Amino acid sequence: MKSPTQRASARSYNLQVTRLLPAVLLAGLSAGAWAQGVLEEVIVTAQKREQSVQDVGISISSFSGDQMEALGVTQSIDVASMSPGVHIGGSIAGQTSLFTIRGVTQNDFTDSVESPVAVYVDEGYIAMAQGQGFATFDIDRVEIAKGPQSTLFGRNATGGVIHYITRKPTREVEMRANVGYGSFDNVTAEGALGGPLGETLSGRISAYYNNFDEILDNNYTAADAPIHPGTGLPMAGSPNGGQDMWNDDSLGLRAQLLFEPNDDVDLLVMGNYAKTDVSSGPYQSSPSVPVFDSAGRLVNTIKADPGQNCEAITLGVAGCTAIPFVDGEGAGLPGFLVLGPAGVEDGLRPVPGGDFFGYIDEDGADHDTLTDFGYRDLNEFESWGVTGKFTWDLHFATLTAVSDYKQFDKLVIMDVDAAPVPQSLFQSDAETDQFSQEVRLNGELDRARWVAGFYYLWIDNKTFNGLALPANSPLFGVAFALPDGTLGVVPFAGLDANNDIRLKTNSYSLFGQVEYDLTDQFMLTLGLRGIQEEKDYDLSSPVFVNTDDRVVDDSIFAFPLPIDSLGNIAFEDSSGKTLWAGKIQLDWKPNDDVLLYFGINRGVKAGSFNGQLQDGSPRLDPDEIGYKEEVLTNYEGGVKWTLFGGLARLNGSIYYYDYNDYQAFVFVQSSGTVSNNDGSTIGTEWELIAQPAEGWDLMLSVAYFDAEVEDLALAPDLLVDVEPSFAPPLQFAGLARYEWPAFGGKMAVQGDFNYSDRFYYNIRNFDSQKYDEYVVGNFRVSYTTADEHWTLAAFVNNVADERYGVIGFDLATLCGCNEDYYGKPRWWGLSVNYSFQ
Repeated sequence: MKSPTQRASARSYNLQVTRLLPAVLLAGLSAGAWAQGVLEEVIVTAQKREQSVQDVGISISSFSGDQMEALGVTQSIDVASMSPGVHIGGSIAGQTSLFTIRGVTQNDFTDSVESPVAVYVDEGYIAMAQGQGFATFDIDRVEIAKGPQSTLFGRNATGGVIHYITRKPTREVEMRANVGYGSFDNVTAEGALGGPLGETLSGRISAYYNNFDEILDNNYTAADAPIHPGTGLPMAGSPNGGQDMWNDDSLGLRAQLLFEPNDDVDLLVMGNYAKTDVSSGPYQSSPSVPVFDSAGRLVNTIKADPGQNCEAITLGVAGCTAIPFVDGEGAGLPGFLVLGPAGVEDGLRPVPGGDFFGYIDEDGADHDTLTDFGYRDLNEFESWGVTGKFTWDLHFATLTAVSDYKQFDKLVIMDVDAAPVPQSLFQSDAETDQFSQEVRLNGELDRARWVAGFYYLWIDNKTFNGLALPANSPLFGVAFALPDGTLGVVPFAGLDANNDIRLKTNSYSLFGQVEYDLTDQFMLTLGLRGIQEEKDYDLSSPVFVNTDDRVVDDSIFAFPLPIDSLGNIAFEDSSGKTLWAGKIQLDWKPNDDVLLYFGINRGVKAGSFNGQLQDGSPRLDPDEIGYKEEVLTNYEGGVKWTLFGGLARLNGSIYYYDYNDYQAFVFVQSSGTVSNNDGSTIGTEWELIAQPAEGWDLMLSVAYFDAEVEDLALAPDLLVDVEPSFAPPLQFAGLARYEWPAFGGKMAVQGDFNYSDRFYYNIRNFDSQKYDEYVVGNFRVSYTTADEHWTLAAFVNNVADERYGVIGFDLATLCGCNEDYYGKPRWWGLSVNYSFQ
């Protein structure tokens, strides 16, 4: 008979298996795992039934904590490079990062918006998009389920689910510690200690620390300040600005208690805290050119070549096209005048190949920059949470109740143009409180396994975000009449034009799923989830006096700005919607080595509301502020094949997505809105894992898809079909590892790579919004002692020092430039790891 801890640990894992229906355990990367043979059959007991992961039909990648450590995973988003079909989008130069799966994404940076890829930690859903990025310390495994998972995981899992499961307390004393040092004075430390605290109580504490110095060298000085068009004097930057950027100072803590009063009951309580302090957003600037058609509609943007001196160009028209507000024309905020660059002829740039104010980043994607609003220690992210999990074996079924509370706080301020001009800043001060409660029963009959439950989610989001116009901004000045009748202009003190958003969500769900054995070879799966979604939304745009560029001001009120096209200064709405998700699948297992499956999954993501920034763009009509739910129907078939007596595994899938009312985020000028558009995707994914000879392990995986979003409104009366953003059509990943006995222990060398096809970071698919394809390779060598207590490792990530685009924003009509964020440069490191159990 199993001990209470063994039973609880197995049941915890088995319930996860039931929830996720996992498929493939990818190659193990820890020394111990390699020694045991990563291709040995993995057995789990789902509801008291032994089951190999190769026997369950779904496209999922799973990595253990040791595997993630060997692959250099330190942040949650790092797993994207390990699983083709998974990619990263986001904002704030990577300080906010969001998962995309098979092209399913939404890059709206408003903090009240939830992602279509659901991220969980220990069965607790993360509602705030900012929360998808966190340190992966003391992790047992991560499971990446691709395709709609709405039946068991809820309304916001149309793209898939990424679930991190932490290591839990055990009845054995266990200690782990890891320290490392690397590029940019990167210091890392991680530790965990767990074991029995009494006859029925066990505990575990874990901690994490990461710090590295600034990657971007900011060479800005007062001499780089451009001339103000109103005063003719240099425009002073933000106080004490011009500091280096792109660093990290993070701390994470976790504590767990497991109470096991008898063989049938256990209660797990977990608490966590995390805090990250970083620089202002480390974007870099690249000049770009707006392209208009003969009707004056923006139809493209292009990168500015070195000789380009036009603010904009018009197709079929010779010469340059002027942008009115850039040339000091047009209306600004009430009582203010729009200004343009000083001493520049209408329609021309001050410097050929530069932005509207003459700035050129001389080293391009390398690490020198000139940014007036640059600070080492400015942006802050803080979170904490408590989770309770109660499990009771009722003998006819298992009752599980998971209660989870989380709070996220975020403060972000960044330079919009990533240049030496104090033009405008983006800022966000946001807080999200959430609570979820799930109660479920898992059981089995002679020929069936089933799960049924109830889920409740409450979210309270408060977001204060928008654009700040610093003192001396060239965009606005105060106009007054001089004695001679001419117009005089002085720069104004500065204003913060922020949206004040409050969104409350209550979501209720009933769900169930059953697996029924039709014969010894065929199994039918049926699942259904019903959802009642209720939202209350309030939006206004108060303008406050800017007292400090480094603060989101709300102290000195100036005036309100209109929310919609009718001139209303406030918007309130409530919505209630009944939604549903479902699954039907047939599995065929003709023999012990082969599984074939085909299924139809319907996923749904609830609708929400736009929070358009006050950037001078036309206001939405009141009925355009809200947008509808998106529905994704997935038709998918796959195979899982164990080859050569267990020396290799080949797993693959082919799928077709039918998208109704895809929530398409369109970024224009310096803001964006969501509209509903239909779409479709056809794709395939394959993974091959092999152990061709003693000591050798190989992995190769590939994903390809062709995705289309239909009838996107590119401009008035101009509809086009486009690709979704952050969706490279082709991805490869590979790994080779060799281990051999040496020095009384084991040596290992490992190389891995990931390839990403070109992709657009804006759904409009303009030329300047496309990042090129790239390959990133990594290398690692390690030594593990015979008792497997100590491991010494050295690694180099991004061996070729590849410069590759990750996140960008097209600001061609605002500053004649784009913001670009690139992946980390070549990064070396050394680590020492100790484990005892």
